[in-house]
Amino acid sequence: MESRERHEQISKNLILSWDTIKQGLYVSKFYPELFREASSRYLSAACFYLMIHHAVHEFHLRDECPVWLETDTGVFRDFYAKLTEFNFHVAFARVGEKVCLSGIFHDQPVCSSGIFKVSDPFDL
Repeated sequence: MESRERHEQISKNLILSWDTIKQGLYVSKFYPELFREASSRYLSAACFYLMIHHAVHEFHLRDECPVWLETDTGVFRDFYAKLTEFNFHVAFARVGEKVCLSGIFHDQPVCSSGIFKVSDPFDL
Protein backbone atom coordinates (compact mmCIF):
# COMPACT_ATOMS: atom_id res chain seq x y z
CA MET A 1 0.00 0.00 0.00
CA GLU A 2 1.30 3.48 -0.79
CA SER A 3 0.76 6.60 1.27
CA ARG A 4 -1.42 9.01 -0.67
CA GLU A 5 0.31 12.13 0.67
CA ARG A 6 3.97 11.07 0.70
CA HIS A 7 3.97 8.25 -1.87
CA GLU A 8 5.92 6.02 0.54
CA GLN A 9 5.33 2.33 0.98
CA ILE A 10 3.26 1.45 4.05
CA SER A 11 3.23 -2.08 5.37
CA LYS A 12 -0.07 -3.91 5.15
CA ASN A 13 1.17 -7.35 6.16
CA LEU A 14 -0.03 -9.32 9.12
CA ILE A 15 0.86 -12.98 9.56
CA LEU A 16 -0.79 -14.95 12.36
CA SER A 17 -0.14 -18.54 13.30
CA TRP A 18 -1.45 -20.88 15.96
CA ASP A 19 1.26 -21.89 18.41
CA THR A 20 0.34 -25.45 19.42
CA ILE A 21 2.79 -25.50 22.33
CA LYS A 22 1.70 -22.23 23.93
CA GLN A 23 -1.92 -22.62 22.75
CA GLY A 24 -2.04 -19.04 21.52
CA LEU A 25 -1.78 -16.77 18.50
CA TYR A 26 1.70 -15.84 17.34
CA VAL A 27 1.98 -12.58 15.42
CA SER A 28 4.99 -13.21 13.23
CA LYS A 29 4.75 -10.07 11.12
CA PHE A 30 3.01 -6.78 11.76
CA TYR A 31 4.47 -3.35 11.17
CA PRO A 32 2.36 -0.59 12.72
CA GLU A 33 3.25 1.96 10.05
CA LEU A 34 -0.20 3.28 9.23
CA PHE A 35 0.66 6.29 11.38
CA ARG A 36 2.30 7.70 8.24
CA GLU A 37 -1.14 8.44 6.83
CA ALA A 38 -2.77 11.78 7.60
CA SER A 39 -5.49 11.67 10.28
CA SER A 40 -4.71 8.10 11.31
CA ARG A 41 -3.66 8.47 14.93
CA TYR A 42 -5.30 5.23 16.06
CA LEU A 43 -5.52 3.39 12.73
CA SER A 44 -2.68 0.92 13.40
CA ALA A 45 -4.10 0.00 16.80
CA ALA A 46 -7.62 -0.44 15.39
CA CYS A 47 -6.30 -2.52 12.49
CA PHE A 48 -4.31 -4.76 14.84
CA TYR A 49 -7.26 -5.31 17.18
CA LEU A 50 -9.72 -6.02 14.35
CA MET A 51 -7.38 -8.51 12.67
CA ILE A 52 -6.80 -10.40 15.94
CA HIS A 53 -10.55 -10.25 16.67
CA HIS A 54 -11.29 -11.65 13.20
CA ALA A 55 -8.74 -14.47 13.56
CA VAL A 56 -10.05 -15.49 16.99
CA HIS A 57 -13.62 -15.68 15.68
CA GLU A 58 -12.73 -17.22 12.31
CA PHE A 59 -10.74 -20.03 13.92
CA HIS A 60 -13.15 -20.48 16.86
CA LEU A 61 -10.53 -19.72 19.49
CA ARG A 62 -11.40 -19.11 23.10
CA ASP A 63 -11.80 -15.76 24.80
CA GLU A 64 -8.67 -14.72 26.68
CA CYS A 65 -6.54 -16.40 24.02
CA PRO A 66 -2.80 -15.77 24.56
CA VAL A 67 -1.08 -13.56 21.96
CA TRP A 68 2.69 -13.68 21.44
CA LEU A 69 5.01 -11.62 19.27
CA GLU A 70 8.58 -10.40 18.92
CA THR A 71 9.39 -6.76 18.25
CA ASP A 72 11.92 -3.99 18.84
CA THR A 73 11.97 -2.44 22.30
CA GLY A 74 11.07 0.96 20.81
CA VAL A 75 8.04 -0.43 18.96
CA PHE A 76 6.91 -2.12 22.17
CA ARG A 77 7.23 1.11 24.13
CA ASP A 78 5.62 3.32 21.45
CA PHE A 79 2.90 0.97 20.22
CA TYR A 80 2.22 -2.40 21.86
CA ALA A 81 2.52 -1.17 25.46
CA LYS A 82 -0.31 1.27 24.71
CA LEU A 83 -2.71 -1.45 23.54
CA THR A 84 -4.41 -1.87 26.90
CA GLU A 85 -6.90 -4.38 25.47
CA PHE A 86 -4.07 -6.93 25.23
CA ASN A 87 -2.06 -6.02 28.35
CA PHE A 88 1.21 -6.80 26.54
CA HIS A 89 4.27 -7.23 28.71
CA VAL A 90 7.84 -8.31 28.03
CA ALA A 91 8.03 -12.07 28.48
CA PHE A 92 11.80 -12.01 27.90
CA ALA A 93 14.47 -9.90 26.23
CA ARG A 94 16.26 -11.03 23.08
CA VAL A 95 19.59 -10.05 21.56
CA GLY A 96 19.84 -6.70 19.79
CA GLU A 97 17.10 -4.56 21.33
CA LYS A 98 14.43 -7.20 20.64
CA VAL A 99 11.80 -8.37 23.10
CA CYS A 100 9.27 -11.19 23.12
CA LEU A 101 5.87 -10.01 24.24
CA SER A 102 3.02 -11.87 25.84
CA GLY A 103 -0.54 -10.63 26.01
CA ILE A 104 -4.13 -11.81 26.24
CA PHE A 105 -6.93 -11.19 23.74
CA HIS A 106 -10.10 -10.16 25.54
CA ASP A 107 -13.12 -10.58 23.27
CA GLN A 108 -15.27 -7.47 23.07
CA PRO A 109 -18.29 -6.90 20.84
CA VAL A 110 -17.37 -5.11 17.62
CA CYS A 111 -19.93 -3.53 15.31
CA SER A 112 -18.65 -4.11 11.79
CA SER A 113 -21.67 -2.77 9.92
CA GLY A 114 -19.64 0.21 8.69
CA ILE A 115 -16.90 -1.97 7.19
CA PHE A 116 -17.25 -2.77 3.52
CA LYS A 117 -15.00 -3.89 0.71
CA VAL A 118 -13.98 -1.54 -2.09
CA SER A 119 -11.82 -2.45 -5.05
CA ASP A 120 -9.57 0.61 -4.65
CA PRO A 121 -9.09 2.02 -1.13
CA PHE A 122 -8.67 5.52 -2.60
CA ASP A 123 -12.14 5.43 -4.22
CA LEU A 124 -13.98 6.10 -0.95
